[in-house]
Amino acid sequence: MEIIRVFISHPFSGDEKENIRKVNNICKSIMRKNKDILPISPLHLWSFMEEDGIYRQEILLFCFDMISFSDEVWFYKYGELSSGQKQELEYAKLANKKIRIIETE
Repeated sequence: MEIIRVFISHPFSGDEKENIRKVNNICKSIMRKNKDILPISPLHLWSFMEEDGIYRQEILLFCFDMISFSDEVWFYKYGELSSGQKQELEYAKLANKKIRIIETE
């Protein structure tokens, strides 16, 4: 079985705890329904560094690296994409990644 690496783009700012909870549920659902998909969640990977906000640009550069490594990028959209998501979307387009935008409430 070939594994599909999917970068999960999700807003973090605002209600950080709630956004982490949402991404937890998204990743769990992906894993339950799709045995061949590996969700790559930067919110889980970098949330410990977001508290003071000084590493935001460095984290975004690491996200670009993770997008490069991924096969697909899924954007979870709540109204408008966040500023970080917009930058990730532009990078994903430049990297010719398969992009999926998921409208959520």
